[in-house]
Amino acid sequence: MSESNANSRLEAFCDGVFAFALTLLIIDIRIPDSVPINTTDELWLALKNIGPSIYTFLLSFFIIAITWHNHQLTLRLVNKTSAAFIYANVLLLLTIVFIPFPTRVLGKYLFTDHAAPAMVLFAAANMVQPIGWILIGKVTLLPKARRPQKP
Repeated sequence: MSESNANSRLEAFCDGVFAFALTLLIIDIRIPDSVPINTTDELWLALKNIGPSIYTFLLSFFIIAITWHNHQLTLRLVNKTSAAFIYANVLLLLTIVFIPFPTRVLGKYLFTDHAAPAMVLFAAANMVQPIGWILIGKVTLLPKARRPQKP
């Protein structure tokens, strides 16, 4: 069975990874069962208390969505993948699936005395992503003369 797009399996896999990471962002956002909700005011207070988690969810959602869009555009430029491209892409995907963890930590500690380490973790996680992009660019844009030859 021939495919019109040689990278369609890779694209489908990557789309699944992005979808999984986006889903992980929202899973832990909920009002704790230990919080009693007997009045409307208690519900508003409980919603206010999860506000930082919702804020960090939205921030990370858009970071991942923008990355997904850029990834889609990049894959359109690639005619045929190589092992080096796959490994660089896997590194990029690793940075994506890691984002929900620092997002959860930042959402929990954003407006507390412990916000600084949470913000450093969040920023560090997002600062690693460009390494994946740089590697993808290097292996995609290598001139043919420098590409390893097949035996």
